[in-house]
Amino acid sequence: ALATPPGLIRPTPSDEQPCAIDSEAAWRSQVPRGTLSLAAGLGPQLPPSSSSRVSEATSLAHVRTALGSGQPTLIMFYASWCPHCKRTKPVFDRVADQTPGAAFLQIDASTIAEVRAPFEVRAYPTIKFFDRSNPAGLKYAWHGANEADLLSFVQRKLGPALQPEPQPPQPPQ
Repeated sequence: ALATPPGLIRPTPSDEQPCAIDSEAAWRSQVPRGTLSLAAGLGPQLPPSSSSRVSEATSLAHVRTALGSGQPTLIMFYASWCPHCKRTKPVFDRVADQTPGAAFLQIDASTIAEVRAPFEVRAYPTIKFFDRSNPAGLKYAWHGANEADLLSFVQRKLGPALQPEPQPPQPPQ
């Protein structure tokens, strides 16, 4: 078996379960003293997105404005201290790059707590899909940082919107 580098949380079966909103202290306690914390230097948000297609929302009003456009939108509600969010963020960015038919937002719901109740954020990461048919959002069943699974979820939700309009039959020439 490969050794886990110092300062990193060893994967356990619970690593496929999201972090509870109130679990920050428990996760931080797993980082050995004297080693670099998983959240060291992150500040209020995850590192900048590697995708130009992912925007950082800074308030509940910002999220509501984005959703008001009616454009299909995926939002990742995260916590800067959450190791699962840290692993999921690059996956979210890559899916954004592969999905031109939707907008992508991320928001630090551990710091901007006003977004938790209206969007039913109970764990991190929470990823939801919104469109005109789903104004309350459809929750992605997160079970690990799985790019193929997240991309499949997005494509299924966007499917009808991405289908070309049927063309009328052409008259014979």
